[in-house]
Amino acid sequence: MILSLLQPRRPFFLLVAAVCLTALSSVLISQYGFDLNPCILCLYERIPYVTAGLTALAMALLPTSPRLRRFGLLLIGLSFAANSALGFYHVGVEQHWWTNPGCTGGPLTSVSLADMQSALLKPVRPACDDVQWSLFGITLAGYNLLLSLAMTALTAVTAVAGRKSA
Repeated sequence: MILSLLQPRRPFFLLVAAVCLTALSSVLISQYGFDLNPCILCLYERIPYVTAGLTALAMALLPTSPRLRRFGLLLIGLSFAANSALGFYHVGVEQHWWTNPGCTGGPLTSVSLADMQSALLKPVRPACDDVQWSLFGITLAGYNLLLSLAMTALTAVTAVAGRKSA
């Protein structure tokens, strides 16, 4: 147990876990505390935070070999890089640079009572180009993009620094 606390890059992995926990907590508070319903892209953008956060937590708390730590860094880096791409795509949809035909919060098209009842039980998903909140002109998708890019860069720098010291 003592050796696992002294393993290399442990502070980095704890930082990644904390960032992921903060990001996920923020969006859940926004959703349930302030009624900001997420679109489907917003929901997809949560998955890499879960992946990176759980990987980082495992790397920080479990005894690992150098090879496993490198794999953990790779998985974390790929998670944040994928989320950067998804965030960029989402910002593009919000800014109408391109469209996402599968991401509409359109009206009900069914007229049967059973279909209407089942639709009422499902949460209403807004369209992905519907900006519900922004600060300084940057939307939540934009902040997600910035955070994911920063974490991708930090992971890359950590991986390169670890390779040079090995």
